Amino acid sequence: MKHAPRPNGYRDTWCGQLTADRAETGARVAGWVHRRRDHGRLIFIDLRDRSGIVQLVFHPENAPEAHERAHGLRSEDVISVAGTVTRRDPQNVNPNLATGEIELAVSELEILADAETPPFPVDNGGDTDEIIRLRHRALDLRRTPLQLAIALRHSVTSSRSRPRTSPGRPRREHATIWSLRASSRARSMRCPSRRSCSSSC
Repeated sequence: MKHAPRPNGYRDTWCGQLTADRAETGARVAGWVHRRRDHGRLIFIDLRDRSGIVQLVFHPENAPEAHERAHGLRSEDVISVAGTVTRRDPQNVNPNLATGEIELAVSELEILADAETPPFPVDNGGDTDEIIRLRHRALDLRRTPLQLAIALRHSVTSSRSRPRTSPGRPRREHATIWSLRASSRARSMRCPSRRSCSSSC
């Protein structure tokens, strides 16, 4: 994500924007629980939003209440957390993540929604039968490959329309007429473009 979200009670930055440059500063993020690793004393949560994944760590001595509630978190629960961005030890850096150099030491945890057990794992749903994925389409659209496809489509369509939406030049929608020919082949007929129409267009 290139732009920070509008500040609100749930987040002040995207998960994927927390990098080493933010070390030793406070942050609040929100998203879905991607994975949970309970090591007894420490609990690690991979939190996911549309920008990426960031690792959360719950320390029992620093935030005992949040640590206790984190024991009950499950995949796809929706949470909002606040804490301090800290650098990981060199041996724990994850080079496969944009946020792999840091983790968020959680001081506050708010559970926004408890999720039922997903019908398929969102982090590896590509191996699931397509009928099941289509039946639970809203859940399927959370998967990383589809999120990347949606972002790419938005980027392409935005780049095509950007010249038409420049200041002083409002975008005009041109109708598309679909005609079904006798040979059962569809043909698209577009209205004349701005370049070829008269000045009265």
